[in-house]
Amino acid sequence: MNTNRKWRYAWKFTLTEDAFIIISSPGAQAFQNEWLDIIPLSEGRAQFRLFAGYSWDGCSIVPDAPGTKRASCLHDVMYQFAEDIAMTWKVSGGTVLAIADAAFLEVMRRDKCPVAGLYYAGVRVFGRPFRFFSSLFSG
Repeated sequence: MNTNRKWRYAWKFTLTEDAFIIISSPGAQAFQNEWLDIIPLSEGRAQFRLFAGYSWDGCSIVPDAPGTKRASCLHDVMYQFAEDIAMTWKVSGGTVLAIADAAFLEVMRRDKCPVAGLYYAGVRVFGRPFRFFSSLFSG
């Protein structure tokens, strides 16, 4: 995953090339927008393609630990487009957020993040409230 770490518009990271992440996601359906392409695969998995140019802030509130970059990117894009994904998948936005949280943990474990469990607990407790309060100020 090639990224540019320069600060731009409050973002820490920008993808310099497309990123491909495969996760467990039973029931995932095809979805595409300008930043994300979800392709269902066999055996309850899905490929998430994040397009070059996508920017995100890494792990919100806590330091970016080793093994969190890909996980935080996927988590952020899923939270950002949760309502659109939910409409396509015909599930609730909360279901998409729970899937995003589980994907965050899965990718951190795969990438050998030493604080995966702690960071996962953090997004489960604070992710939705943080998203809600952030949306109040995002215009």
